[in-house]
Amino acid sequence: MTDFSRGQKGKLADMGCTGMFPVTLTLDAHGMDIDISCFGLDAGGQLSDERFMVFYNQKSCPGGAVTLEIGGSTSTFHIDVARLPETIHKLVFTASINGEGTMRQLGASTLRLRSTMFSFSGADFQDEKAVIVGEIYQRDGAWRFGAVGQGFNG
Repeated sequence: MTDFSRGQKGKLADMGCTGMFPVTLTLDAHGMDIDISCFGLDAGGQLSDERFMVFYNQKSCPGGAVTLEIGGSTSTFHIDVARLPETIHKLVFTASINGEGTMRQLGASTLRLRSTMFSFSGADFQDEKAVIVGEIYQRDGAWRFGAVGQGFNG
């Protein structure tokens, strides 16, 4: 198992993430209602096509490049970057609180890609209502993963 820390980046191929692979978010929500989402962004960092927003109410995007399974405290996105259209340059994985609470209340949580794990908890945040946990993005012709772990209010 390779542990990533906030800000660490690596190539998906080096992590064994080729073809269809899982991105699994496990959250210790301490009773909070937290929505997990994946946003497919264009070259300008914008969600230019709402069909590439995958969440509890839209569990797949066109072409099946991103699909979502939700089970209790664990949400698993199945990703195949080869199926993404050329207009999608980045996948951003987020967690947002629906209702009361702040990310400071979050218990020990993880984002895992095969044998790579990024751990985070409420101690990493203040009063944020939402966080970008990680992202998969294209750079120099290769797909990469970045552990973000940064939050915002809103």
